[in-house]
Amino acid sequence: MKNLKIPAKPTQQLSNCSIAVQQMVAIARAVDMECKILILDEPTSSLDEQEVARLFGLMRDLKERGVGIIFVTHFLDQMYEICDKVTILRGGELVGEYQVSEIPRVELVAKMMGKELGDLAAIHNEAKGIKDENKEPVIEAEGLSSVSGIKPFNFKAYKGEVTGFAGLLGSGRSECVRAIFGADRVTKGKLRIKGEEVAVTSPIKAMKKGIGYLSEDRKRDGIIGDLSVRENIILALQAMRGFFRPFTKAQAEAFADEYVKMLGIKTASLDTPVNSLSGGNQQKVILARWLLTHPEYLILDEPTRGIDIGTKVEIQKLVLKLASEGMSITFISSEIEEMLRTCSRLIVMRDLYVVGELEGEDMTQDKIMYTIAGVSDQNDKEE
Repeated sequence: MKNLKIPAKPTQQLSNCSIAVQQMVAIARAVDMECKILILDEPTSSLDEQEVARLFGLMRDLKERGVGIIFVTHFLDQMYEICDKVTILRGGELVGEYQVSEIPRVELVAKMMGKELGDLAAIHNEAKGIKDENKEPVIEAEGLSSVSGIKPFNFKAYKGEVTGFAGLLGSGRSECVRAIFGADRVTKGKLRIKGEEVAVTSPIKAMKKGIGYLSEDRKRDGIIGDLSVRENIILALQAMRGFFRPFTKAQAEAFADEYVKMLGIKTASLDTPVNSLSGGNQQKVILARWLLTHPEYLILDEPTRGIDIGTKVEIQKLVLKLASEGMSITFISSEIEEMLRTCSRLIVMRDLYVVGELEGEDMTQDKIMYTIAGVSDQNDKEE
């Protein structure tokens, strides 16, 4: 595929190539079939700007030859650049189909998020966090980027403050916090913890520096289903202590019992396998795991996804309580109302970039959607 100009030798082992090259080879294979319809599912996720430009050139060439292309992407800018029509799905259901030239960005964002502009009053967090520029931040990222493709970003989190990363799915919210936690290798930038520059090259180092991280996928990265409630709760603290220095059963029992009572975890016993609990109680077990490490900075990525409304409210109240006691928390949710309820400051993401920071009176649903869409206010939304 000369049009793609793949930077690899024909005889080179594909597994030894970069993810970007592997992606381009997969695209070339699909195109080489002389298909009538080409489906590209997130083809640009691992490509740099030049590679994206070459791919779009190829797509335009195929379009002129009569090939129909279905382009699945989270990148709004790319969709507006290359697509004629857009089909919007939300929660597995069809929202609608629109001509790209006829739907303003902010309206597209509103439909993707299931909100109408101005349809709900802004919900303010009654327990406003503490952002004192004269005080030293607990966490400070400067020009941080990682192998996940997140663009260099700056971020500060202060003691007693609940910050949030807002944006559409795939915008880079999780990638930012994974870089801070050392779950994704940092390629550029600096990270300071309480003013000290540190190299957090792995999650265990982050944990020992006082960072906790509840990931967005509790099934894959959270619970260990066959282990008991007790074993799941003490897991992070045991990792910090070292697995060659195990806690006694009495110590583990005391730790687990304290947090089961504190969080109201419904379980038959501490020996119950965690995979037999409800989703909400599994999430509480993971939250207990991180609270047991007494972190100074706690990252909660989609902590209320897939759980009942009662447990959601409990977790939101707990977040505000922990912040009032001095913990610094970053809270990520796909639900705007939840972010507005819990956060005092929002970092807004689009296409792996930080595109804005909102606080105070600017923290409204409308302002979040305008910022994601890349327009400054309602006067610009028709552009």
